[in-house]
Amino acid sequence: MKIRLDSGWLQHLDERLLEYIVTEGGARAWVIASDLDVRQVRVARRCRVLAEAEFIERERREGGADRWDITSWGLLYLAGELDADLRRPLPGLRPGGRIRPAWYAGFESATG
Repeated sequence: MKIRLDSGWLQHLDERLLEYIVTEGGARAWVIASDLDVRQVRVARRCRVLAEAEFIERERREGGADRWDITSWGLLYLAGELDADLRRPLPGLRPGGRIRPAWYAGFESATG
């Protein structure tokens, strides 16, 4: 197996999630969280990030929890064939009314 290329956006949990999904052939976030002993909220958040980068995909289920499956991009990354920075997830849109203050962008001083 080749060494996986380090990325600025991937977290250690992301690799664990990808490896788990490959081993189990897909799973729901609550099952993954239980088996990896990680909070379900964190697993669901990281699954959404991995899906945005197209490493995994969501199978939506009516009346039940979504199921996550690995994609060919995810398999290439796990095999060490893909630089994760080439599949960087795009940030989600900020909800309306959720604007950072002007000082955050440096338009005015933080002290007023």
